[in-house]
Parts: sequence; C-alpha cells; structure tokens
Amino acid sequence: MSRGCRTKTRVRREDPKPSRRQETLKATSESVQAAHRRAQEYFLSMIEGPVEPQVFVAKAKYINPQVYNDVVVERAVAGLCGYPMCSNTFTDTYGSRSYVIRNNILYDITERRNFCSNVCYEASELVYEQVLTLPLYLRDTEDADIKDICLPNLAKLKGCHGKVMDITGGIGNIKIDKDEKPKRRTAFMSVDEIARESLVNWSESDAEKNAHDKNSHKSDCDVKEKETSKCESKENTKEEAAANQLADVLNEESSFHQLHDK
Repeated sequence: MSRGCRTKTRVRREDPKPSRRQETLKATSESVQAAHRRAQEYFLSMIEGPVEPQVFVAKAKYINPQVYNDVVVERAVAGLCGYPMCSNTFTDTYGSRSYVIRNNILYDITERRNFCSNVCYEASELVYEQVLTLPLYLRDTEDADIKDICLPNLAKLKGCHGKVMDITGGIGNIKIDKDEKPKRRTAFMSVDEIARESLVNWSESDAEKNAHDKNSHKSDCDVKEKETSKCESKENTKEEAAANQLADVLNEESSFHQLHDK
C-alpha cells in the first residue's frame, strides 16, 4: 500500500505598504541628500577661480555658512584670495603670527590671513553675515524666505586688519556715583590708557585700604578705653563698698563703748 505524499503550498505574503510617516521620511532623506550634493557642486565651482557676482548671488542661496568658510579656506590653500569674487593671488606674509597690533589695538588675524587685502577680508565678512543658516533641504520649499545676498562695493570699504581683541580685562569699568552722570566708555582702550587707569585704580584701592586700617585702629582704641573705664568703675565701686563696711564697723564699736561706759 503506497502512501500518498502531501505537498504544502507556500502562500507568499505581500509586503506591507509603507505608512505615510515612512514615505515622508524617505522623501525628506532624498531631499537632504540632493541638497547636500547641490551645495557640494557649488562649493567645487567656487574654489577654482573668480566667480561672477551674479553667479555667486544665485548659488549663495543654496549654501550655508560652513560651506562658505570651506570655500574661503580652500581658495587660500590654493593661493587664491578667499573672497570668491576676487581674482588676485597672494602669499601669506604673517608667518606664524596669530595677532598684530595696529594703532595700539590688538587684532586676531587667524581669518584675515586667507585674503589678499584688508578690503577683501571686510567684504567677505559682510557676505558671511548674510549667508542663510536655514537647513539646505528647506531652501526649495514654498515657505522658505530666501533673499538675495547684497554684495558690498569694494571701493567704499576701508578694510579691516582682523577681529578686534579686547584685552582690558575689565580694568576700564567705571564706578558711577549717584550724583554723577554716567560717562561713556570707549569700546577698546590703548595700552597707555590701560596702564594709566590701572595705576589710578591701584592708588584708589590703596587709599581706601589705609583709611580702613585707620578706622579699624581707632575702633580698637575706643574699645580698649571703654574696657579700661569699666575696670576703673568696678574698682571704685569695690573701694566704696569696703569703706562703707569699715564705717559701719566703727560706728558699731563706738556705740558699744558708749553703752559700756554708762
């Protein structure tokens, strides 16, 4: 007797349909990747040579501050001025220095050394302040408020040596009395002004310390005088009490003798 063989038929399960959230995440991920690829392409196109102003304004809408900083650094490494619209080449003349002093003001030249001139550095800083920080994948949405970057006129710029460093350390703080009007303090002080004001503050603090020492010495003397007067008053009180007791004893003896004589 032969056994019948049973065959199991496998039912293929259909893959579940992605939810709306999954579809949204997938679309967002794709848009993020596309936005980064576009920013990378614009980055590569800005480091090869000078960029036309109109082209830069159009491409700057789709980069962020980090991409712009990378453009500046890569151009400087290649020997080009870090300002994308500049066609000059340059060599770093600052050497290993990180700071310079101009007109008694200390400047940080870490970023300044990436440009051919102070004017290009100032222009680049003005452009950097206008670069959008909005996420790259949101630049194409309808709600994105994207404005064109306003390029500065180089002829009207005076240039900047670098970022100004405040080395006063709080020495320039001015004490204002109630009756005096507040004095306007300059944002930065020269080295001579710092030294002069530190000497004035030191002399004032020294005078206050001496006055405090005199007052404390005077108060100590007053305390000692009070203690001495208290001791003297106590001794006088004791002497008066002893004298009174002696007088009482003498009076009693005299009265006793008078009675005995009688």
